[in-house]
Amino acid sequence: MKAIVLAAGRSSRFWPLAQEGHKSAYCVAYGKPVIQYTLDSLVSMGIKEVAVVRAPVDPPLAKCLMNYQAQNGLKIYSCYQAEARGMGEAILAAEEFLGDLRDDQHFLVLNASQINIKEIMIELYHEPYSDNLPRLGKTLFLFGQKTERPENFGVMRVGDDGKVLEVREKPRSFISPIRVVGVYLLNKAFLRELMNRSGEYSLEETLQFMVGRGKDLRAVVLLPEMPLFSLKYPWDLLAFNRFLMGKNMPTVNIISTPQWIRKGVQLVGNGIVIRTGATIYENAIVKGPCFIDEGAVIGDHATVRECSYVGKYVVVGSHSEVRNSILYDGVRLHRNFVGDSILDEGCSLGAGTITANKRIDRKNVKTRVDGKRIDSGLRRLGVVMGSRVKVGINMSLMPGVMVGRGTEIIPREVVDQSYVDKLNVKDAE
Repeated sequence: MKAIVLAAGRSSRFWPLAQEGHKSAYCVAYGKPVIQYTLDSLVSMGIKEVAVVRAPVDPPLAKCLMNYQAQNGLKIYSCYQAEARGMGEAILAAEEFLGDLRDDQHFLVLNASQINIKEIMIELYHEPYSDNLPRLGKTLFLFGQKTERPENFGVMRVGDDGKVLEVREKPRSFISPIRVVGVYLLNKAFLRELMNRSGEYSLEETLQFMVGRGKDLRAVVLLPEMPLFSLKYPWDLLAFNRFLMGKNMPTVNIISTPQWIRKGVQLVGNGIVIRTGATIYENAIVKGPCFIDEGAVIGDHATVRECSYVGKYVVVGSHSEVRNSILYDGVRLHRNFVGDSILDEGCSLGAGTITANKRIDRKNVKTRVDGKRIDSGLRRLGVVMGSRVKVGINMSLMPGVMVGRGTEIIPREVVDQSYVDKLNVKDAE
């Protein structure tokens, strides 16, 4: 079976991150990009050929794919979608990759963030996928899961026999509590129908057309406890990070250069990975699971707590504390608290600056996405910064603040609003 991984979509809701490439190229957990964890899952299923549909110019993603293919031997074909115009057109971009399939030969379509695709496929086969399993005939399969907010998703109405009766994208009125989760088993007959349509929702329109023509579409409804992941908003990276650290946590701590661990350092718990050349200074505390990449510096009396990702050459200055956060390469902290936050490459915080990560009334944190104020769904959420943001000393960053790349915020007391890219924010006075 061949697989098509979709990684060409616009990342407007992922601002202030992923402004120079696809969001699945961001690293999490133990130092690999999200898309590589998805490819790992496909390889473990025995899949040997994958097409990745991406933008023609995407240096971060191109590098991820090149490195993965060199290290793992998976055949990766890059297919290009110049303009993100929906999943249907993305699938058609990989038509040549699919070759001459018969109508009873399936291909798998999934998003780049489907890191547990192997576990999802087990729900269909009731055992891990392999080429020795019986063919599925001409039936198409849509994977779904019940949700309390179907209005936010594409949904499908399913009969008692598991047959799909209707497919709609974000319906205005209630149709079904079962949302489509972005995993499809399709065939050449579907591809022929898809070629007759265009536009952002051509995939859903083709599926609905085939339902109306009496074609056999079946639903695989995943159990509620099956974890599903989506890279819709930037803070979703924190969920990926926690899940993958738990799933891939080594049973013993891995310290590449123990000679750089100074006296009085406490390594608490399991799942701590410290890469070559990272230095942990006196009386620092590191709690697992967590990841500290090569060349990073953890200052004296600093604390790196559970589920934190510390990238290459990051400096967590003395007396700083990092909790459940992602610090990408070159970030510099100086006596700061960073909690439930994401700081992209090259950010720096002045001494005494803290990120608040909970509202005083303990309600869900709200933030701005595409100019609209939305509920993040999280009780804890600090700040998300684009690359190369500089923040002055003794500042308080309120929960849910988003700061665009290249922004400089001159010292002031409280930052309680989001800032666009490359803004120089002057003193409030």
